[in-house]
Amino acid sequence: MNRISYEKINKSVLITLPDEYRNQVWGLDFGAIQDDLQSLHDVNHIEVNASHCVWIDPLPMLSLIIELQKLPETLTKRFYIRDEAERNLDQLRVLSFLEKEGFLEALTQAGVQIYIKYSDGKERLFDDTDRKQFIEFENYLRYLDSTILTARVLNLSEYIKDSSTEDFVDATLESIGFKLSSRISANVEAEVYNKIGLFLKETLDNIYEHAYLGSHEPKYAGLYIRYRKGLADNSIDAETRRELKKVIDKEHHASPTLRRQFIDNVNSFLEIFVIDSGIGLTRILMVKTSPRMVSGPHGEIQ
Repeated sequence: MNRISYEKINKSVLITLPDEYRNQVWGLDFGAIQDDLQSLHDVNHIEVNASHCVWIDPLPMLSLIIELQKLPETLTKRFYIRDEAERNLDQLRVLSFLEKEGFLEALTQAGVQIYIKYSDGKERLFDDTDRKQFIEFENYLRYLDSTILTARVLNLSEYIKDSSTEDFVDATLESIGFKLSSRISANVEAEVYNKIGLFLKETLDNIYEHAYLGSHEPKYAGLYIRYRKGLADNSIDAETRRELKKVIDKEHHASPTLRRQFIDNVNSFLEIFVIDSGIGLTRILMVKTSPRMVSGPHGEIQ
């Protein structure tokens, strides 16, 4: 398994993503990277090289974008992808996924410049021509017609300060109404809406209230929702089913807690991805039970 490479050279940080940036490798490597990024000094440039990627899972990508968003605006932040002459089909799938599902736009919103990297060392800014090309390859994606809510990183301090989590979630549900209703049966539509709403309200409330200790600290959350077909869907032809099964086998290997039987035995399902970069439940319990034993980035937490 390839791992994430993390280097500091002079005043630059270089992060190279592996060929397959999946949940497993992210879980192994990214915690230490996150800790280092949150305590950077004397750094004025950070670049992420994704030019070798043939697969990217949503949560690792959202996590990376949050960390880049949190870095000072004074830093130059760049995200590199491979030039068109050297891309294979799997790399084109990744780029189409990143564009179509909103991840490249989320990077841009985080102040990250997207660059095309050439094998001869030259580079250029990503532009609308590239964007159009990536969209054209969406028919090659493993999960077709999947977009429900494009990927985004939210500062909940801004979204919720003048209203409530419930208001924000209700507005989000309204914005995805057509995409959702066109993919699910009318007889379960209300139930699905209620379940999504309840999950988002409770999850985002928990992030807003508990994930970040500082009252003035931005409260970032990554969010993405997609629709997928299960292997029980009889509309899938034999060749597509074989290819999809291979993809799911790899997915399960890199995410051991994934309920594989569920995917095998349903026609379709929704995936809701929510992530933050806060302190986590274990750290909260440590703070509450022994507060003077926990040190934060600005000294001892009282």
